[in-house]
Amino acid sequence: MAAGNRTEAIAAALSISPNTVKKRAHRLFLKLQVRDRAHAVAKGYEYGVLPVVRPRDSWPA
Repeated sequence: MAAGNRTEAIAAALSISPNTVKKRAHRLFLKLQVRDRAHAVAKGYEYGVLPVVRPRDSWPA
């Protein structure tokens, strides 16, 4: 989700149905009290469960 993958891609990567992805995402939104994926990802960074990755062009040479 944080990588911007669509429901179908997430389902294929996890070998589950797209409907399962949707249900689990919905439950996650309820637990985090958010309204959409972008907000859920922001909460993930805020809570420290998603690593902060700097863009490659900002890395030291």
